[in-house]
Amino acid sequence: MTADRTTIKATIDELLVELRANLVADPPTGAKPLRQIAIGDFAVSEFPRPFLALELTRARAVGTADGDKLMEISMNLQVVCDALAADSHGELLDRTSAVDDCFDNLLGSGLLEGADGLDDRAWSFAHPTTSSGARVATATATQTCIVRVERSQNRVPAA
Repeated sequence: MTADRTTIKATIDELLVELRANLVADPPTGAKPLRQIAIGDFAVSEFPRPFLALELTRARAVGTADGDKLMEISMNLQVVCDALAADSHGELLDRTSAVDDCFDNLLGSGLLEGADGLDDRAWSFAHPTTSSGARVATATATQTCIVRVERSQNRVPAA
């Protein structure tokens, strides 16, 4: 994969393509355990479960390399699934592990610039709640990664 590093948005778009390609199937399978990846902060009832919500929270310059800008990107991740068994953590652990594996595999893709912040994910598991008549389990984490962006190409040119 040759990463399009022209803008921060292009980098995030490529990240989403990779996550969807590796995590999403309808219906979900053992290898692709999510139905959808949603962008933004969503209520657990807004999408068919299981899904991953990804919300960009911060982007800051942290250095340069070969004339390009290195950007630290932070995002909130939330995995939402039905809690079908008495042990709701089993469903969540399968899905959060798949998300972890996907981010780990991105290291060699050319999309991320090194592993800084990549392994600092810490998942928090909430008690199941009831939504639309179903028990819903959620896990949240903050993911930070470093990407390379061409200098002075921080936004999409005006049309």
